[in-house]
Amino acid sequence: MIERIFDVLSHLLNKLTLKKDFKIYEKLIYDEWRESLSETNKIILDKQYASIEFIQRGSGGARMVCHYSKKETPVFLSDQLNKDSIVAMSVMVPKIGDKKTKLTAKIWVYKGKFFNIDFSERPDWYIKRNNINENDLMIESFKSVVNL
Repeated sequence: MIERIFDVLSHLLNKLTLKKDFKIYEKLIYDEWRESLSETNKIILDKQYASIEFIQRGSGGARMVCHYSKKETPVFLSDQLNKDSIVAMSVMVPKIGDKKTKLTAKIWVYKGKFFNIDFSERPDWYIKRNNINENDLMIESFKSVVNL
């Protein structure tokens, strides 16, 4: 119940401030995924990014969700995509220090649009536990699940 209240308040706050900035670690994952796309789909993703009205973070930051301002935003077309599909997975580790603990993430597409990144845990907890900051994360591995 408290988490639901937090999510509603977070949604309203994000909508009021119209934030559409990625956190550093979200941008690393997004950029890695973008580089794996075909040139046509890079253009589609860029147009989708330009149409993001705001980004909502829920579950303490373990989920970031994109909300779009335009219904006519271009979508990815692929026989491999369902209504909602995991399209890529990433594993992040600290640049220095203990690389045994990993922060994993899944990129989702919903109805042909980049929708969200789900983390295995709250990134702020992971960062604190490893005594690092956002800039100290790097991608250890990345895998496209759907070929776009």
